[in-house]
Amino acid sequence: MKRLTLLMAILIALSGSAASLSVEDDIPSLNVVFENKEQIYSISVENTGDTPSQYAIGKTGSLSEILETSDESVSLGPGEKSSLRIRINTSNAEKELYTGTVTVSGEEEQQQVPLGFRVVSKTSSPLSLNVQTTSDTTRPGSNISVFTVVSASPRDSEEMSIFYEIRRSSDGEEVHQYNKSVEIDSKVNSFTQDLPLKQVGVGEYYVQTNLRADNRTVRATDTFTVNNPFWTPLRVKIALLLVSGGIVLGGGFYTWRWYKQRKSEEARYVFPVDYDRLPAKSEENYWVGKIAETEKEAYIDPSDLTTHAIVAGSTGSGKSVTADVIAEEALENDVPVVVFDPTAQWTGFVKELKDDDLKQHYSRFGMDPETDPHPYPGIIKEISSGDPDIDFKQLKQPGEITVFTLNDITTEEFDDAVRKIIDQIFDIEWEESPTLEMLIIFDEVHRLLEEYGGKGGYQALEKGAREFRKWGIGLMMASQVTADFKQAISGNIMTELQMQTKSMEDIKRVEKKYGEQFSKRISSEDVGTGMIQNSNYNDGDPWFVDFRPTYHNPHKIPDTEMQKYHKLSKRVDRVREAIQEKEDQGEDMQDKKLELNLADNKLKEGRFKMTKMYVDTLEDEIDVGES
Repeated sequence: MKRLTLLMAILIALSGSAASLSVEDDIPSLNVVFENKEQIYSISVENTGDTPSQYAIGKTGSLSEILETSDESVSLGPGEKSSLRIRINTSNAEKELYTGTVTVSGEEEQQQVPLGFRVVSKTSSPLSLNVQTTSDTTRPGSNISVFTVVSASPRDSEEMSIFYEIRRSSDGEEVHQYNKSVEIDSKVNSFTQDLPLKQVGVGEYYVQTNLRADNRTVRATDTFTVNNPFWTPLRVKIALLLVSGGIVLGGGFYTWRWYKQRKSEEARYVFPVDYDRLPAKSEENYWVGKIAETEKEAYIDPSDLTTHAIVAGSTGSGKSVTADVIAEEALENDVPVVVFDPTAQWTGFVKELKDDDLKQHYSRFGMDPETDPHPYPGIIKEISSGDPDIDFKQLKQPGEITVFTLNDITTEEFDDAVRKIIDQIFDIEWEESPTLEMLIIFDEVHRLLEEYGGKGGYQALEKGAREFRKWGIGLMMASQVTADFKQAISGNIMTELQMQTKSMEDIKRVEKKYGEQFSKRISSEDVGTGMIQNSNYNDGDPWFVDFRPTYHNPHKIPDTEMQKYHKLSKRVDRVREAIQEKEDQGEDMQDKKLELNLADNKLKEGRFKMTKMYVDTLEDEIDVGES
């Protein structure tokens, strides 16, 4: 079932120090929601005055029984914007109609937004639409017949409107539209509609059908091909002269079947995509691959990472490589990346890609397997207890990655460590920033769930998802199923990346939100292909992306080498602490700090011998003992 999409935008502007509020004209006065469902809306508040102000949100009427707000108030400086979330929760709804107002109050003004919601049962209105072209192919200038089936209930309108749109598969551009009114006289209504193709040329197309009833819209699509007829009289004469008619006909038949099958296999991700409503190529945006089944490049806006991201998918779906590519793009743009890695899989960032199986995909993305692979400067550190001590200010080095491995601690210690990590981030006095200043990644988030022994780590991540944005800190979390991300976290995350999954819970969730055509695809996506959804793009509908291969080695480095990183990293930290102690006592340690920076840089490059030489000298000169 296609998801019910309802946009609500409320703008608060200030005149001087007074606030003002407006509601977009296209908001329906009465909305329909299903029982036992949740629907999220947004109120956009902007301070256009010259002084800071505080704004509160309230609710009145019976609407208060099903309406929840994420924030009671928000403080904004001059010119600042914020988004307050409203959640409609019908899990405990006891009546059909709820009405009331949502109020937004400033220091000198209050605005009211009247709303109404009609709660209906899913079974009471099984409105659905199915369409199928009666022929897979047709010729220019002819008609294409579309068999249409409408399923409805007595509660649906007796008259509905159907809009048929013929669009090109290559770019989604509309080439023809036909409107029709349908009178409903039974639960299932079917008819065949002929659509003219007078100005439709040779190529691949799809019929997008929209059924509108009351304030609901359902959609269905089917594809077809416009071809010039192959067997013209002239070609038949030439074929009869050259070869036996039977061989020609038999060969043509099998060739045609092969072509149709090949095209069908390749057209797995062809859905209406508005390319003008996707992140475009720019100096700021991150290049992550191509829109699936096209040559159009795919990008991610780094500002979307400050509203956080979820990457989910089964083992072997390409989930880790997808997250790696986003992290690589952040590093390429001088954004520091900090990873908390329970599997040590992310340690390969310090090594360049040498995997020929991955390099063979370079050509498809216009990448050079000889010059493009490269490592990234970074440090691998070990967290060996649930009480880590991390200086995030020290990790804020442009274009450098720090990987904290947690593979040798228990699940309980992992949970404790996550809580301590989040607390340490909040302890720092960060400067507010509208741009991405640091990307923090937590892998294997399911280990924080209660069924795995988690107690408070998940709540800590929820706190981070709510607050990190104002400091320009992006939070990216990875796990095997989207269901691992509870509503408290997912409700504060704007970008969702769904790789291949066999989780029925995830498949059903996608079907309810976006429709069956999307839920079918996520269970059979190619490795490295993912579905992206962000309500700011493509009118809220998902789109599919083939993610590029990585520049670095996406595999875990050998344990022996990782131990060298851990050992040298600890020695460098001990020298740093000793230098700081002596500097606090009034000693001039400038030369020693320069030598320490050299040791630190050599370690980030993986040059262990040079690092050891510097550290040995420093330990002798400032008398650093073993710990």
